[in-house]
This record gives sequence, structure tokens and C-alpha cells, in this order.
Amino acid sequence: MKVQEVLINDRKRFLLIDRENKPVVPVIRFLKYLDNIGKAENTLKSYCHYLKFYFQFLNEKEKEYKEVDLDLLAEYISWLRSPYQSTKVVQFQQTKARRSER
Repeated sequence: MKVQEVLINDRKRFLLIDRENKPVVPVIRFLKYLDNIGKAENTLKSYCHYLKFYFQFLNEKEKEYKEVDLDLLAEYISWLRSPYQSTKVVQFQQTKARRSER
């Protein structure tokens, strides 16, 4: 997955592109909503990057965004704190979190 920057009417917009080079439609709809209510360009970019992490996690778990439950959300929080990019890596020693809690 990657975040793609595009210019529309001389303004930067952001798309989330999956591994098959197709846009992730729910993310596009959400970002369009945020743009329509006047959110800043940096806000749109940040949301797109964080949604990339979320959909990357869901792909690893082979789940759709509509199938998420509370247990999967808890697992996602743990995944965000992990210094590794995969759920298939097990930590033997305590390590520093890859992302901050902000």
C-alpha cells in the first residue's frame, strides 16, 4: 500500500493505493468528506497515512474493514506499538515502540 499525492484544481489531494494499484474506495470517500468540510491539506495527508497503517494491518489479518470487532481493534493497537511491520514477527525482548502514542 502507498499514499499517492495528486493535484486537482491546483490543490494537493491524497489517495491510498493498494497492492494491485487500485484506490481504496472507503478511504477516498472519507478523505473527500474531510476535504468538503474544509480540513487542511496536512490533515488530509495525515489521515491518509494513518489509514494506510490500518488497511495494511487488515490485509495482514485477511479481514475487510466491515468485519472489524473490538478484539481486532485491540490487536491493531498492539500492532501499531510493535517495532516490526508484520504480525508474523514475535518479539523475545522488550523493544522501543515504532510509533508514538500521539
